[in-house]
Amino acid sequence: MQLIIGVRKVKFRAVYLEDFLKNKNYFYEQIPKAQNSNLQFIDDIHEYYIQALNSNQHAFLAICENDGEMIGIACFRYYPELNKFFIVNVNTRLDYQHTKYKIATNVIRFGLENFFKDNQNQSIYLWVNEKNTPAIKAYKRNGFKKSDLDLMGVDFYDNIKNDEIYSCDFISFQKIKNENILEIK
Repeated sequence: MQLIIGVRKVKFRAVYLEDFLKNKNYFYEQIPKAQNSNLQFIDDIHEYYIQALNSNQHAFLAICENDGEMIGIACFRYYPELNKFFIVNVNTRLDYQHTKYKIATNVIRFGLENFFKDNQNQSIYLWVNEKNTPAIKAYKRNGFKKSDLDLMGVDFYDNIKNDEIYSCDFISFQKIKNENILEIK
């Protein structure tokens, strides 16, 4: 999938474990840039993505690239203890944040299209801080609504206990998909 930004074509693609491991150096270099991360944590970040991609054969990264550089990323991860998929670590490179190009919104949209190809009977979830208005807008633009899913008791609950849970199903996504924000080809 491509998104036209001025004269540039921004490309979206899904990355599964095999591709991630095969192109390790590219991801090792690009993920911290797309996440605006401190390079001292690169090994932890890299290991986290390997673990996330290894969680289920349908787990993947939705990435957005411009001129060979990653400018947006969203991880579609399976949590076996919940038997559910989540979108985690949605990031846009700093110089593309809060622009008219809506990179986060569109990387999520691309990822949802890819996810629902094989998972039409499942919902997908995410958690977000209630004060993160730009992220909540991006999620709602893709059909997400507040959910009553209870995550108390899962290993990572203490880290997200103050966050809100949102979910999206195939029907909600299909309804909102027709209201594209930008022309995606």
